[in-house]
Amino acid sequence: MGVGKGDITPFNYSTNFFIDTNYTNPSRAEFTIEGYNLHATLEHNAFFTTCSTQKSTIDVNMGRPTAYDVKRGAAPDHGFSLDVVCEGLNPSIKPPVKVYFEGNSIQDGLLNLTGRGEAGVAQGVGISLTSSKGAALPFTQAKALPLDWLASGAGTEMYRFVGSARYVATGGKITAGKADSILTYILEYN
Repeated sequence: MGVGKGDITPFNYSTNFFIDTNYTNPSRAEFTIEGYNLHATLEHNAFFTTCSTQKSTIDVNMGRPTAYDVKRGAAPDHGFSLDVVCEGLNPSIKPPVKVYFEGNSIQDGLLNLTGRGEAGVAQGVGISLTSSKGAALPFTQAKALPLDWLASGAGTEMYRFVGSARYVATGGKITAGKADSILTYILEYN
């Protein structure tokens, strides 16, 4: 944020460069490098010094659907959002801020339950995760999804990601039990 762009004032430069020429009989050659009225242009594509969320944890209450509802795909969706504030420049064209996820998953958009296979944990159930546009949440950087730009503030840009989660059947017999999972988000910007 503190580094500008554009042409810098012409400048002069002088330095001495040394090269050792013989390792058995040490000697050193000295070269002077000079430049006068040099021109340079600074370019960079960094807009934000940092992007972060206001909340470190977002809990999504998934409710207690019946095994019957989960099996027939009728478990309700539970929405969640991720509000992101990026500090830095206020460019006229808003640079993209993207998000992808990490978690115990076998494919994009499907999260396994924490403790899967252990006593007291629901069986045959996973958590389906989609964006507000219906895309399966990605678990690789190459598939990162763009956040929606919301507004500009003094030295900040605000973005939001909206998604939903719901219980889904993953195969086999569905049994009741604890059905929690942890999802980590990773922001990609600049």
